[in-house]
Amino acid sequence: MGLQPHLVRRSEEVRAGVLYFWRINQMFGGGQLAGAPGVGLAVAQHLSAFDVSMGAALWPRPETMQFYQDKIALRDLFTRIGVPAPKSW
Repeated sequence: MGLQPHLVRRSEEVRAGVLYFWRINQMFGGGQLAGAPGVGLAVAQHLSAFDVSMGAALWPRPETMQFYQDKIALRDLFTRIGVPAPKSW
């Protein structure tokens, strides 16, 4: 297809008018937060450094990262907005 990826490791590398698709897993930060509560929030804070006011955009939106590996927070969100869920025992 002839596409060249633009990899970004620091916020200074962000280009105006570009939609960045990001992927971060639990090994973010050298794995120091792997499996720890709050890993999603830490990643969301990290991604907020990539200032979208420069005309770039991030997808998925960084604020959704707060639910990464936090099933309780995600369940609370679903309950709050009325997403149906099966009863568990």
